[in-house]
Amino acid sequence: MPEMLEGVRGTVSPSLTLTPELAVALVKAIDERRDEYAMQLQKLVTEVSVTVRRLWKKYGRAIQGQGLRALGLPIKQFPRWPTPPVPEAEREELFAVLKRARALAVERPAESVALGAA
Repeated sequence: MPEMLEGVRGTVSPSLTLTPELAVALVKAIDERRDEYAMQLQKLVTEVSVTVRRLWKKYGRAIQGQGLRALGLPIKQFPRWPTPPVPEAEREELFAVLKRARALAVERPAESVALGAA
């Protein structure tokens, strides 16, 4: 976020492919100078990134596959090679952070967001 306030026009964040609404909302909040909201969003960007990175170290790209399924995409196998199974507790942790990110990004209560039900 600080770089965007100084004029950087974008970034690539692998973690945010799992929460596109969060990425769009953050850029929009920065452009509209909604600084308090942008800071809330940036904190969630950091939380999503830290969670995904930590789980990635244990389960590799299987985490990306779980996140894409949480978005409702009909992913049968991701990646194409074998990966360790992701235990239910870690899937729930991933789904919870993605659910909070989506809820704040669309400015509605988290309870109304269907995520991870697949």
